[in-house]
Order: sequence, then structure tokens, then C-alpha cells
Amino acid sequence: MTPRKTALTPGSRAPKPRSGGTPDNPLAAELTRTLGPRKVLSSLSERRNYRYDAIQFGETPLAVVLPESTADVVTAVRAARAAGVPVVGRGAASGLSGGAVPMQTGLVISFTRMTRLAVFPGRREARAQAGVVTLSVTEAARPHGLIYPPDPASFRTSTVGGNLGENAGGPLCFKYGVTGDYVRALEFVDAEGEVHELTRDAYDLAGLLIGSEGTLGLITEATLRLTPPPKYTRTLLASFPEVGGCAEAVSRAIAAGAVPAKLEFMDQACVSAVEDYLALGLPRDAGAVLLVDTDGDDLETVEEERTLVEAACREAGGTVRRAATDAEAA
Repeated sequence: MTPRKTALTPGSRAPKPRSGGTPDNPLAAELTRTLGPRKVLSSLSERRNYRYDAIQFGETPLAVVLPESTADVVTAVRAARAAGVPVVGRGAASGLSGGAVPMQTGLVISFTRMTRLAVFPGRREARAQAGVVTLSVTEAARPHGLIYPPDPASFRTSTVGGNLGENAGGPLCFKYGVTGDYVRALEFVDAEGEVHELTRDAYDLAGLLIGSEGTLGLITEATLRLTPPPKYTRTLLASFPEVGGCAEAVSRAIAAGAVPAKLEFMDQACVSAVEDYLALGLPRDAGAVLLVDTDGDDLETVEEERTLVEAACREAGGTVRRAATDAEAA
């Protein structure tokens, strides 16, 4: 997946360091002149903090821009194009695929200051800039009786733009889908610094950008679909002597017709790590643990699905514990 990091590549090489290690860096100077020093990071110590994500290290960028608007992104992209250097978009850098890592020396555009968010409950929509933290969408929508279902593991820190770049999902994706399933429109800046708005009508051009890790353009805003939360949720924990039994239980449950809202698997090492940190009372001696949520608006159906999952776990050699309270489920 090497090409994925050079999001917008104008085609010429980045400036090379002079002897002595001081980079010839007219790009940083130009960006500072046009955007101001508050929005541009140019010192080596600052730039080094933007060469990695949660799994991989790359090249130190020539400069880092912290835009506060789409206009700032346009200015940055056009400056990089004029300098002939690649551009990499970056959210919270919590990803595990290297999508925010610059593989060539160039410009990093970090969207963490683009945090405007508006909720339109009548349309069951939210409009979010790329730097909005994922959890913030649901927090803003919940007073209106709505939620934003995509829930990557990093949803407390990851951003909407990063989720769109990776088409991120989480435990809820089995039933409710991934980030791209909740996008109705998006705004992006192309390699020439032009702004476009795409909807998901007959030609789903927006779908091309979702999951492209910034290689086709930099997503600056998105219109997101919101949904009412389910009325009922039931939770169980199943422990197994070994991982194979856990996998068998999941297959049995799905084959029986259950569609759980969440399926979370932990092996023994993961259980021990969680227990060391949080002391939740998870079974340390288990070879594998499965956490399952069933949910919906019909309580009878929710309970029936949980019963199907419970039966499948017991048939596969598991020990099952139902959550008795909301606090225990959480």
C-alpha cells in the first residue's frame, strides 16, 4: 500500500537538506507568510511529531499546516503544488494502517482545528468539519434523540476526517455498518486546490474518496446521517477454554439467525491487560472472552437474539454470564 500516503502529489521532488542538516525550506516560509505563524509549524521538533500514526513512522515533513477553514486548506495545497511537494492529510493519527504517515518529504495538513459541528434534527443529519472528534457527533445529537452509529475503537480521540479516510468501523459495524454508510455528502479539496461538494446520488463519487486515505483529495467537511438509538440493549459475556470455541460460537449464533449489535473478542493476553488496567472482573483464566450486545426497538426480539447467542456459546463449550444492570453491561 505504499502509494497511499502521498495524498496529492504534484510530481517533483522535495527540497533536499543542505550540508549541515538545515533544510532549504521555502515552503514553510511561504505558508507562514500566507497563513500566519499560528497555523504553520516549521521547527524540526514540531515537524517530527507529525511523521507517524499509531503503527508506523515515516519521513519528517517540510512543514505542518493546522488549517481552521477550507480556505486555509486550499492555500496550503496550492503552495505545496507550486513547490512540487506531496501533501498528506492527518486527523488524530490513531489509525493502524499508516494512512496518515508521510512516506516522502512534503507537507502535512493536520485537521484537528477544523471542529465546526452542526446538528439538524429535522433532517436527522449533522454537518461536521474534518477535525471533529467522532464521539462529539453523538454527544451533540443525543439531546435530539439521535446518535451517530460508527464507533471505531478510538472514537473518543479519532476524527471524522480520519474515519472517512480509512472508512473506519468498530464493534457496531456488523449490524450497523461503517463510516461510509452514514455519509450523505462531503466537501473536499483536490490536488490543484479546487473545492468540490459531492453527494451520493446516481453516481456515488463521494464513495470514491471514502476509504482512499487522502490519495484522491482532502475531505474537509461531511454531512452525516444520524439515527435514533435502539430502545433496548441486552449484554452477555461468554468465556471459553480456547480461541477456537469462541470462533465456533460466533458462527453458530449467526447461522441461527442472530444479528448482534456488537461482538467483541479478547484473547487471554488481552483480558489480562484489561484486568491489569481496569480490574473489571474479567476471567483471567479464560483462553478467550466474547462480549455481545443485542439491541432493537422490540424487547422480545432483542431477548430472543440474546438467547440464540447464549445457546450458541454454551454449545461451543462456553460459560455465559448475562449483565444484570446497565452499569454491568457498560
